[in-house]
Amino acid sequence: MKKLRLAIAAFAVASALASVPQASATGWTLATSFNVYWTAAGSSGDTIALSVNGSGNAPGPNGHYDLYDNATGTGTPIATFNVDGMATGGNSVGTTNGAVTSATKFSVRFVSSDANFATTSWLNFRSTCNAGTYSSDGYGPCTLAHTGHFVELPGSTSESDCTIGRYQDHPGQPACKNARPGYYVNSPAATLDLPCPAGSFTPGYGFTSCTLARSGHYAILADYSDHDCFNGQYQPNTGQSSCLNADPGHYVASQGSDSQTQCGLGRYQPSPGQSSCLSAEPGFYVSQLGSSSASPCSRGTYSSSYASLSCSDAGAGYFVPDSSSTSATPCARGTYQPNPRSSGCSDANPGYFVQDLASFAQTPCAIGTYQDVGGQASCKPASLGFYVPNSGAAVQTPCPSGTTTKVERSTACVSLASATSAVTSQSKKTPTIPTIATKAKVGTKVTIKAAGQLNAQKLKTAISSSSKTCTVATSAAGFVVSAKSAGSCVLKISITGSSSYYALSTSKTITISK
Repeated sequence: MKKLRLAIAAFAVASALASVPQASATGWTLATSFNVYWTAAGSSGDTIALSVNGSGNAPGPNGHYDLYDNATGTGTPIATFNVDGMATGGNSVGTTNGAVTSATKFSVRFVSSDANFATTSWLNFRSTCNAGTYSSDGYGPCTLAHTGHFVELPGSTSESDCTIGRYQDHPGQPACKNARPGYYVNSPAATLDLPCPAGSFTPGYGFTSCTLARSGHYAILADYSDHDCFNGQYQPNTGQSSCLNADPGHYVASQGSDSQTQCGLGRYQPSPGQSSCLSAEPGFYVSQLGSSSASPCSRGTYSSSYASLSCSDAGAGYFVPDSSSTSATPCARGTYQPNPRSSGCSDANPGYFVQDLASFAQTPCAIGTYQDVGGQASCKPASLGFYVPNSGAAVQTPCPSGTTTKVERSTACVSLASATSAVTSQSKKTPTIPTIATKAKVGTKVTIKAAGQLNAQKLKTAISSSSKTCTVATSAAGFVVSAKSAGSCVLKISITGSSSYYALSTSKTITISK
C-alpha cells in the first residue's frame, strides 16, 4: 500500500494550552504537535497512527488519545490510542482502524490516568496540504495545482508554473512532464506539449523548440527526426515536409540528396522520380543534357550502338530509307548514289550500267554495246546488222541498206559484198579439230584441249560419248576421257562460233585395249 505522511500542527485554544501540565520531573512534555499517518484501506476506512514524542529518562504519561473528525472534540472518537506503559525515553505509537471522513479539521483529546498529567484537548487541527496541492498557509482546505502548474512539496503556499520544455495536462500534480519527442513547449505554464509542424522535429524529451528538417530530408507532423529523401527524390530546402520527384530528363541516384542531376549525352529519362537514366537505343540519339526523350535518326542517317550522341550519315553508295535505322544499306547492282545522307539510290540511266554493289557512280556502256533499260548491271552487245559507234548508247543503230556487220559488238557497218566475201573466206577456214589419241589402255586417261578462236570469233567446244567403255569430263585444260573397259570409245565433237559461219560437228573413235 502507498503511505501518505501528513504533518498536523496543533492549534490549541488559549485556555486549553495554558492548562497543559508540564512533566519536568520526568523529562516528558505532552506534544503540542504530532504526526498523523494514514493509508488507503478500501471501503473499511483508513488506518490512523498517532505518535507522542518525549524526552528524558523517566516513564512517560499514562492515559489515551482520542481522535475526532471535527473541530470541537465532540461526538464519538474515530480512533483511540492507549499510551500506558510507554517506554522510558521513547515514543508512544498507537494504531487503529477508523473511518476518516473528508473533514479537513481534526481534534485530539488526551485523557490522563496519571496524577502528573491532566486531561487536555487540542482543537481545530488542520491537515498539511499534500504535494500537488497548496493553500495560503500550507494547511487545508487545499487547492489542487492547476493544469500547467505543479506543487512539489507538502505544505506549500503556492503553485509553480511548468517551465518551458515541460507541461502538465492534469490538475493536482507534484511535477510537470517533459515534452515528448516530436513535440515542444515554448512557453511557461503549458497545459500540453505542441506537435512539431511538418518539416521540423525534436529528437528527444523536453525540447523548447523544433529543429528544421535538413536539405535532402523531410519531416512529417510531430516527427522525432528528419528522414532521407528516397532515391529518385531530392529536397534543396530546409524545413520541408516532403521531397520533390526528379524531373523528366533528370535523376537522383542516392538517398538524402539536395539536388537532381541532368541525364548525360546519349541518355534520357521520360518519367519523374527516377534514380537513373536510360541509354538511347540503336537507331536513336540524345544530343542535349537533361533530355526526356531520345530522337530517332532521320532518313539517310543511322546509329548502330547504344547511348549515341548523334547519328552517322549514310555514305556515298549507301542509303537509309527509314527513320530510326540501325545501319545503312548498300545500293544494289544497277543502282548508285553519289551523295551521302541519302534515303535511296538512283537507277542507272539507259546507256549506263552499275556492275558492283555500293556504287557511287554509273558507267557508260562501251562502244559496240548499249542499254535501252534503266537500272541494269551490264550492257548489251550490238546485234549483227546493228552497230553502236559511241559510248553511253541507249539504243543500237541498224546498218543502212546495203551494209551489214561482220560480228556482234560492231561499232560500224561494212558493205554487204564485203561482208559476204569475208564470210565466204571465213567459211573456208573451218575450226581446227583438236588432236585426239586413237588408242588407249584400260585405266588410263586421254586429255583433249578445247578449240581456241578463229577470225576473232571465240569458239565453243563440246565433247560427249554414249559409249560404255569410257567417260568424258571437263577440266581446266579442256576435256578428260577415262578408259573404263576394252572396246571402242566413240566421241561426238561439236565446235561452234558466234555466227553460223563458224560451226563444225564430227566424231572420233578411241580404241581401248587391256
